[in-house]
Amino acid sequence: MYSQILNVENLRIENDVEGFSGGVELNFNFIKNTRNIFTLNSSLYAQYRYKKHLALVIGNVDFKTIDDEDIINNETFHVRYNYDIGRFVILEAFVQAYSNAISNIDQRHLTGAGPRFRLLNNDNTKLFLGTLFMYEYEKEKGGESPIYNRDVRFSGYLSFEYKIASNLSFKSATFYQPKLSQLNDYRINAFNTFSVEIVKNLELNITYILQFDTFPVIGIPTTQYQLLNGISYTFK
Repeated sequence: MYSQILNVENLRIENDVEGFSGGVELNFNFIKNTRNIFTLNSSLYAQYRYKKHLALVIGNVDFKTIDDEDIINNETFHVRYNYDIGRFVILEAFVQAYSNAISNIDQRHLTGAGPRFRLLNNDNTKLFLGTLFMYEYEKEKGGESPIYNRDVRFSGYLSFEYKIASNLSFKSATFYQPKLSQLNDYRINAFNTFSVEIVKNLELNITYILQFDTFPVIGIPTTQYQLLNGISYTFK
């Protein structure tokens, strides 16, 4: 997903089984008219759960080509740790490294922590609220003179999952990230995914991503969006 915010919520595996679990997700689009346009997104993820502890590792690569010319090329590496302190509250911390050629972001390093609230969790419906604070170091491509930013942001998210039928589900996650020293500088990312299970642990996915950034890198639009088709396989 070429969004500047990695949708960790879509890649979490919510179960109480101890040990390793994980999977792979591939999203792609191909359009042929007067030009050949190809988009591919790949995510590999693994998590380990032991009693109240959970460690999650995600690697994500995204690229788009038009007539063999690279238009989008970004990579994300994310590590997250959760500690369950009760029925409703989970403490989490994360680190992330990110780059995005189309958004002129050479480097963006994040580290953050905060509570995650389990608002609803049953067989058909899951609802989580995250309230984290994070430090952000960013290097923008600025021609001969790169631009460096160092900010502290709030990172709030609302994650919702609903099982419509035994083989059909809907997932939604919305992230809101304002800069604490300048609240009118914020990002909003929304992810909505419909999934159909073909066979056990193998799903077809349709995902719509909407991204809004009030102060993007110079020359980049404030609003970007993408529609992806894909498959995912999960082992538990």
